[in-house]
Parts: sequence; C-alpha cells; structure tokens
Amino acid sequence: DTQQLGLQKLCYRASYNGLLRTVYRYVEVVDTTPPVISGMTAMSVKKHSTPDWLKGVSAYDGKDGSCAVTVNATNVDLTKAGTYTVYYSAADKSGNKASSKRTVTVLPDQEDTKALVTQIAQSLPATDPESIRNYVRTKIKYTSNWGGDDPVWFGFTKFQGNCYVHATCLK
Repeated sequence: DTQQLGLQKLCYRASYNGLLRTVYRYVEVVDTTPPVISGMTAMSVKKHSTPDWLKGVSAYDGKDGSCAVTVNATNVDLTKAGTYTVYYSAADKSGNKASSKRTVTVLPDQEDTKALVTQIAQSLPATDPESIRNYVRTKIKYTSNWGGDDPVWFGFTKFQGNCYVHATCLK
C-alpha cells in the first residue's frame, strides 16, 4: 500500500514442478513530497505598522494535512517606504521542507512624499516653472493609472500616471 508510510512486508510465492517457495521482503514506503505553501500574493503595509505576516498564508501536505508556517521578515524596514521580500517555510512530519517568498511594499507616508518632492525640486532651476513642466512631461509616461492613495509618490517613483497624476505632480 503506497499510501501507508513505513515498513511493509511483501510475500512472494513461486512454484515450479510442484515445489512451492515463499520469500518475504520488506519495503519501506517514504514520503518525499513537501507541503505546498499558498497565499503568496503581494502585500502592502503602512509604515510603522505591525503586519500580520501570516494573514492569508497556509501550508498543506497531501499526507499530513495542514502544516505550520514560519516567517522570516527581518529584512523589512517598517520605518522606510520600499519593496521588500518576506520568506516563508513549512515542513511536514516526514521532514520534507517547502519555502516560498512574497513581495511586501511598505507604503510611503506624507513625510516620504514631501522629501521626494523636495529632492526633485532641488535638482531643478528654482524659479523656472517650465523646467518643472518639462520634468513631469518627460519623466512621467501617460497611462490610465490614477496613482492610488498618493498620486504624487506614484508618479515620481513609477514614472507613469493619468492626467490626475500629472496635475498633482505639477502642483
């Protein structure tokens, strides 16, 4: 029975010219299939928050059912906007291990947006509105995306956006 793990006794019988011979052999059925980790969709969190890294994440093994999932999010800096990777792992009762990762975005706050705008403004001629217009027009590609909760951050970091993004970046 290949579905039952462990040592199993097999019996072989053969006959020839009326002689019967019986031989026993032991075979060990082992589990070599690791669990599957699911729920690795991209995640966005606010700065200075306490995220639930396991929300929506689970691991399932065909032999053992649900398995515990461990998380390593030590490289995520919740004080700094940016994109990070969180690592997940799970093991079944047979010791088969699975690993996965998900992209986590720490969302910018108004402080980040203000610093980015200041940095860009300092690189342009101080009193020339045409240079600001030219910067926005050449750097930000027109798309249908409105930029979400912070269209200025979106426009100046993704370099794309609709007319609303362009207008707020110009402002």
